[in-house]
Amino acid sequence: MASTNSATAQRVRDRFELLTFSDNFDTPSEKWTTEANSDNLLVIQDGEYILHRKNTSTPFLVIAGLEKEVDDCRLVASLRLDKNYGSDPTAGILFMMQPQASGGFLIELNKKKEFRVRQITAGKYQYLTGTSKNGGWTKCASANEAGLNNVIEIRTAGGNYDLYINDVYLISFFEPSYKSGSIGIVIGPDTRTRLDYVYIFSKGPTTSEVNPPVNSNTQDPSSGEELIKLAESIIQLKTQINALKQDNEELKKAVSSLRSGENDKSAEIRSLEAEIKSMLDQIANRDAEIAKLVSERDALAKYKEMTGGNENSDVIITLSKALKAEKEKNLKLEEELRRLKMDK
Repeated sequence: MASTNSATAQRVRDRFELLTFSDNFDTPSEKWTTEANSDNLLVIQDGEYILHRKNTSTPFLVIAGLEKEVDDCRLVASLRLDKNYGSDPTAGILFMMQPQASGGFLIELNKKKEFRVRQITAGKYQYLTGTSKNGGWTKCASANEAGLNNVIEIRTAGGNYDLYINDVYLISFFEPSYKSGSIGIVIGPDTRTRLDYVYIFSKGPTTSEVNPPVNSNTQDPSSGEELIKLAESIIQLKTQINALKQDNEELKKAVSSLRSGENDKSAEIRSLEAEIKSMLDQIANRDAEIAKLVSERDALAKYKEMTGGNENSDVIITLSKALKAEKEKNLKLEEELRRLKMDK
């Protein structure tokens, strides 16, 4: 069984500078299980891998069909639990899974802003966090509530493992017996979750399993560095999009509240105005971050040539359009809020 360390010092200091796998779920892929039956609805749709576990008694594991197992690497994945489904939903990432599920780790989140790490040992689950009494669950201040995306990051080298949630380091553990393994998703009973993206960075010499594929006719000694920059830009863009979507939901609630007349009292209106100002300040800060990302995107223009030059392969352009659409929704909602306030 792995030994753990919850101190503040990370164990993995290696640099992972090559992108060996990526999936933004823009197109269907045979690497991920899709099915529809009485137990599961698993589908790739609208840039997400949607996993709905209808079975209410047992969890379900999805092992990704990668061409090769992972070893020393950095994995970054974004997922969110559906806040409107299930009484006790849980979901997470499978990492270093061994043949016939004889070993491996499960990094899971629930809607209570808790996380847990379990290891499969001799066919049984062992808790690396928490206790058997609380099911291994531990409070996680950096975790987002259900309905919001959480970025899970695992770094491993030489049998050491560091875990981060939303860029905050949480725990380290050591397991020297796993030289390589598979990755995947675990979804708890009566749960619906959505996987936004998965990226794997390594110290290895290849980038052969990048999705979208690099043009094999392009010989560019800096392509590895460019792909790393591209991947990091996509992760940041998707984070921006998810944040803007959440802002839109909050703005919609504020508009709906004003329309219903629930905020006729002056004190409530002042409170709402303060909330609106706070949201507008956050949007202004994000605009500055977006401008920086756009600048980075422009610097990566030659990536389009590397991927064949068609729009479908230009993930940055696709995400930028999505980002623009969410910003336009923000502006319309803000304008409607101002109009409703004047009408009051």
